[in-house]
Amino acid sequence: MTVIVLSDVYSGVRDNLDVLFPVYLNSEHKQYLALRDSGCFTSVIVDESLVPKKSIRHDQTMVCQGLFEGGRKHCLPTAEVLISSPRFGSKEVVATTASVAKLPRDVPIIIGNKFFQLHKQFCDVIVVRKMRVEDGLNTERATNTKSKNLAGTQSHRRDAKFGR
Repeated sequence: MTVIVLSDVYSGVRDNLDVLFPVYLNSEHKQYLALRDSGCFTSVIVDESLVPKKSIRHDQTMVCQGLFEGGRKHCLPTAEVLISSPRFGSKEVVATTASVAKLPRDVPIIIGNKFFQLHKQFCDVIVVRKMRVEDGLNTERATNTKSKNLAGTQSHRRDAKFGR
């Protein structure tokens, strides 16, 4: 039996550089550090200092709920932003609705799961590992909706034969 195995060298989160990456927001000239948060089910959250006050929509809010706050919900204002990143595997700039909040100084932008659901043309910077059962064997396999890795090149996969 042949099983596709993706080496740990090419998959999963190994250090902060796998989830912290450069993003351009509303400008091709100013680069910010973004956090890819797989536990965030919204699209994008940006620090209030990155959005002009006149662009913040307090009449159009998104409800966010923090895991460590006992289920406390926050109604965050929104703003339309332009976003791009070399880590998305494309030079395309997209407009998206972002929640606006006061974020930590070191991480002014959070990219959530919904961003990659809405913009399927981009490569997600996180490769998700899933377990699958094949012919009674438990095998671990890295999966990604794109056939490209973070740099936009073909993923490095090895075929491994199991059995006697």
